[in-house]
Amino acid sequence: MTPTHATFTRRSLLQAAGLGALALPVLAACGGGPSSSSAPADTRSGAARSLGSVNLPAPSLGLLYNAPLQIALVRGFFDEAGLTVQLADVVGTDVIRSIQGQSAVGNPGALPSIVAFSKGLKELRMLAPTYSGAENTFIAPTGGKVKSFADLRKGMKIGGAVPATPPNYFADALIRKAGLGPSRDVEIVSLGRAPDAWTAAKNGLVDVTWSNPPLDTQLIASGEAVRVALASEFAPAWMDNVLTTTQAKLDSQGDQVAAVVAGVAKAHALLRDDPEVAAAAWAKGAKIDPAVALAAIKDTPATAWNAKINRTAVEACAEAARTLGSVSGDVDLDLLLSSAST
Repeated sequence: MTPTHATFTRRSLLQAAGLGALALPVLAACGGGPSSSSAPADTRSGAARSLGSVNLPAPSLGLLYNAPLQIALVRGFFDEAGLTVQLADVVGTDVIRSIQGQSAVGNPGALPSIVAFSKGLKELRMLAPTYSGAENTFIAPTGGKVKSFADLRKGMKIGGAVPATPPNYFADALIRKAGLGPSRDVEIVSLGRAPDAWTAAKNGLVDVTWSNPPLDTQLIASGEAVRVALASEFAPAWMDNVLTTTQAKLDSQGDQVAAVVAGVAKAHALLRDDPEVAAAAWAKGAKIDPAVALAAIKDTPATAWNAKINRTAVEACAEAARTLGSVSGDVDLDLLLSSAST
């Protein structure tokens, strides 16, 4: 059906935000390859008017920061607004390219969004977080040389994702915490997605690697890995991923964007108030072990499921971008957050 278009204002977004198995399955869901999922059309009596359908790109759909999207899909929160959502597993900065193209809204990382905005994509608008906090972890094979950051030594290697991303930024911070110098003493090797990085660690190509729940949850529970450090230790204020769109999409597809924001806000509430039900929905959507899903959610602070943007967290991401050399000077956060739920 043809989507209904409407102008999306700051007020309408704020109102919307207030509405209130094992290794192989986990590896596949955590970004082992392209995947997508969609909600069925809403055929219930009395359902909301149809808003059509949207393609919602996100990196590594099986990871924890995308749990609110999967939960909203499985629990029918998008359907309730009359919107059919198709989730698409898109690699890294391609999420932002998709938003510039055909997608009304996406779930890119906050840090790469800030970098893209500072480099000229001034039409980007951050709307609402999907994960408020630093989700990355660092793990090492059980029985290896590294059991904590204090075990890092000169000549070792840490697996990161790609340059100018949170895993590489936090790998840099981990090395410095150990009293060593990045590049000079410990090399950061960009290995892409978390499952690929773990494969490199298992094969001895790196000593420590970045990870994310639920992959690290499963590996630690099975005894294959030990947790070396949490990114949250280096960034108490942080925002991993954020629903993002463009001003043009706000103007032309505002009702669809608002429906996505509202659905994710409902998923956040479920994650805070009923972790067991939320975990079951996430496990179904992401096709992961329900026990692993529940363990990952229970290991996550409730503050991660905040439907409103914390400006301090965004400022921390902007400072990280400057530290990485991806951004120089000030970032116009007033413009970037001009339609945000704060």
